Amino acid sequence: MKISNLKTLLLLSFTVSIPTWSIAAGKTTSGPTYWMFENILFLIAGGIILSAFVILSHLMDSIFIAKDREFLEANGMESTPSQKLNSPSLFQKIYKKAVGLAPMEKEADLLLDHDYDGIKELDNSLPPWWLYGFYLTIIISFAYVYVYLISDIGLSQKEEYKIDMERGEEQKAIFASKQTYRIDEENLIALTDEADLSVGLRAYSMNCIACHGQEGQGGVGPNLTDKYWLHGGSTPQIYNSIKNGIPEKGMIAWKAQMKPSTMHKLASYIKSLGGTNPPNAKAKQGILYTEAQDSSVTIPNN
Repeated sequence: MKISNLKTLLLLSFTVSIPTWSIAAGKTTSGPTYWMFENILFLIAGGIILSAFVILSHLMDSIFIAKDREFLEANGMESTPSQKLNSPSLFQKIYKKAVGLAPMEKEADLLLDHDYDGIKELDNSLPPWWLYGFYLTIIISFAYVYVYLISDIGLSQKEEYKIDMERGEEQKAIFASKQTYRIDEENLIALTDEADLSVGLRAYSMNCIACHGQEGQGGVGPNLTDKYWLHGGSTPQIYNSIKNGIPEKGMIAWKAQMKPSTMHKLASYIKSLGGTNPPNAKAKQGILYTEAQDSSVTIPNN
């Protein structure tokens, strides 16, 4: 592939890679100016990448010219100056201006007296591309402050956060509307269907027996069959204890390992253990709970 074709391809690839812009309603946030401020880092990175391509293509040109000259001289043919060297391309001109290096014949005038293990230093000025890039960042910083902190052109961080939260709530509502098994944690009622209780029994047998006993009589954990509860005996409170655990007492949160429907059925099964009076039941702990207290139950919002 010719170098000129490679340059054209790289430029075209860079151009078509610019993303399309879209933003939430609420302000007039369209147009190239707003897009530029919202994507300034992308533009700077793109400029750096494009500059690297330009420099790379220039180096490739130089390498090919040197190889051609070397080949001609090795075969006894006269090496004539390249037309490209006599007529620099646009990219070569841009590269020369951007780098701003002094000509080789003038390096002796720029050589400093410093000598570090044979390494000497040239008193070159800062490259124009770096210097003007630094000036550009200063200009952009003032423009950024105006667009996002003073004017109504751009969305502030608080406004963007508010929009994102509203979108999140909308997505949660859409997701919840598609669920066949929906749970209102503050108004759960105990399930009584045998199929549901059998699922709760299976979950209890797999996860709860070690601490609460085979029949809920208690062990390391409290007795689940009497009317005394440490963290509330309503179905929502039991569900909340299962879901979030009681870390300070060694009970883990099961929300990462059980589905909400399974935790609901497990809470219902535990409720069904009330009054079964198993042998070797652990002594009462906590506060006496009655079903009349259900209407005044407050569930933590976790």
